[in-house]
Amino acid sequence: MLKETDMTTATKTVNRSGRVALLLAACLMAGVLAVTWVVCGVRYEKARKDILDARRAEMGSWVSGTREAVELWADGAEKLVQRISSSELYRMFAQDVQSLGSQVEGSINEADRKGVALPEDAASLAEQVPFMRGALLDFMNYNGLSDMRIVNGKGQTLLSAMMQPAPLDGEAAGLVGRAVGKHEFLFGSVRAGQNGQQLDVADPMSAFLAGGEEGKTVAAVFARIPVTGKLAQFLARDRQDDAGRPWLLQRAGDGWNVLGVDAASSDPALTLPLDDAGNLEFGRRTSVDGKSIVYSLGTQVSGLEWEIVLETPAAVVDARLRGMAWMIYGIGALAAVGVVLVAALLWWILISRRNEALARHFQQLYTVIDQQKRLLDSVNASLEVGLAMFDADGMVQVSNRVFSRMTTNEEENAGGTDSGAGGVSDATGRTLLSLFDVRTGASLVDAVRKVLDSGKADTIEVRIHEGETAERLFRVSLFPPYLQEESAVTEAKPGVVAIFQDITEFRRNSERRQRQQANIILALVRAIESVDPYLAGHSQKVAALADQVGGALGMAGPAREGLRTAAALSQIGKLFIPRNLLHKTGQLTPEERAEIMRAPEYAYELLKDIDFGQPVAEAVHDMFEKLDGSGYPRGLSANSIAPAPRVLGVVNTFCAMVSPRSHREGLRYEDAMTRLRDDPSVDSAVVEALDAGLRTPEGMSSIMGKAL
Repeated sequence: MLKETDMTTATKTVNRSGRVALLLAACLMAGVLAVTWVVCGVRYEKARKDILDARRAEMGSWVSGTREAVELWADGAEKLVQRISSSELYRMFAQDVQSLGSQVEGSINEADRKGVALPEDAASLAEQVPFMRGALLDFMNYNGLSDMRIVNGKGQTLLSAMMQPAPLDGEAAGLVGRAVGKHEFLFGSVRAGQNGQQLDVADPMSAFLAGGEEGKTVAAVFARIPVTGKLAQFLARDRQDDAGRPWLLQRAGDGWNVLGVDAASSDPALTLPLDDAGNLEFGRRTSVDGKSIVYSLGTQVSGLEWEIVLETPAAVVDARLRGMAWMIYGIGALAAVGVVLVAALLWWILISRRNEALARHFQQLYTVIDQQKRLLDSVNASLEVGLAMFDADGMVQVSNRVFSRMTTNEEENAGGTDSGAGGVSDATGRTLLSLFDVRTGASLVDAVRKVLDSGKADTIEVRIHEGETAERLFRVSLFPPYLQEESAVTEAKPGVVAIFQDITEFRRNSERRQRQQANIILALVRAIESVDPYLAGHSQKVAALADQVGGALGMAGPAREGLRTAAALSQIGKLFIPRNLLHKTGQLTPEERAEIMRAPEYAYELLKDIDFGQPVAEAVHDMFEKLDGSGYPRGLSANSIAPAPRVLGVVNTFCAMVSPRSHREGLRYEDAMTRLRDDPSVDSAVVEALDAGLRTPEGMSSIMGKAL
């Protein structure tokens, strides 16, 4: 009975201990899960804030850049109109017309039409109308305007670029009235016109001092600017986020209307939650078209009642947030489970009375590790790159079969070694000098020691013989060893991990493409020289000198090669110019000169779709631009001109001046350099680099046509 009672008591004690252990385990798991949930929540909020801040920064960069582009364009439009409104000639004309009364104001614009009667004191003004209208018409056409006229405060046309202009509608007349009343430049609303969308502007004209009260507004210049292309250009600016959708809005009363490429929306005006500065803060809201939920951000354009808005679908951002949440909470759950499992294992080790269970656990762990090792061995065997570890003496510590196959031919040439399974010699335990030729082995050993000394990864290229004559090119990536400061001291030498990747075919294909491109360029140069006998050798001279100047200015690598290619093709636009113009000995007419000046545009259209790896087409297109903005075809100036076209412009001009043409002899080199130095529209640094290059034997050889 006593033994039975003791056994019963012991059984109850064991059962009670089991229940206590189970309760403690449950409490531990609940506590770990609670802590994990809180930590993951804090981490997710930080990640969410980082994602939204990054999105805000990306969108803000585009919005602010677009606003600057719009404001720059608007400033240019204002300065353009002010060239007329500030003209003393037109100010005096408007002042004189108003001084003669309302009858003259309403009919002076038609003074050159038959049947129009004006008072005798208006005769002198009537004689000025045809001349001033012609000048105004030339100004309007040259700057691409749809309408331009001088209007009084009542909306009456005093002088128009057109002989019979249509009267201003109510909105345009109101814009002029506000500009005159406020005495400031004003933009109107974008409206549909005969030639697309147009923007009305009005700028007041002050009285001329000699005949009126200085500062008094006597009239206003009214202009109508086509903006369809500009709107499309603003909306098409590159964005980091391809899913984003841009909007241009213009104020309509207390709201906003969508401003598109076709026309302003006629839908009811939108309401936007703008701040006091007129900006739309970044946030989640309904899209402008009301069809979806988006994250949007906007800013108002100063001077124009426009709002630039960029939207990103909320689904795109939410998907990234959900992915981040899954990752954070998933990692947290795995960590919590890991902590619980580790705690359970420790608890099991402390309270377990049966070592057999612990042994079974370690047996299971060994089984898992063995399976993982087998998996890693199979992955390593399936890799198509050579893997090895070298010490500072060039000894192969570890290698895979691909690396051993790479060294088989070298090894056989050296006398051969024992082969492992599959007939592949094992490279482990060998030195690099014994596996490869002396040059390749020495370069690898030097690279290994450099990585060990610096602790930084490095990459080299080596050639490995394959048979008696063939060889393969390999890119070798070397990675330094990972050594923990608190790790135990070991006698093993630190090893550098090396990855050998065969790039033979890649390099051959690259060289083949380069040869093909060189042949294409040579064919194009020959075609260029065929249209004009005076161009023979010109492209080669420009290419050789441009290459020297580019090197002197610090260009290197692909940029310098792109400059040389652009120089060789700099005359390709002349293929499309009529030969009779290229060979003409007399003075060119304005129309003929304009046709020749289109050569850069022809060149760009021909080259823009060819992948040179560098902006060759752009360099050829802009080589005739000037620092002072007097060049063509785009009128760029100063920093807007890239370095390559600056070099091309100077070198091409020099080669053209020293070479004879059908209508003149070539200049001396010294005279040509003097003219370039005296020309403020070219880059002086390029001129000095050219002068220094011409003083070298290579430079003289280039200009004599002996260098390619």
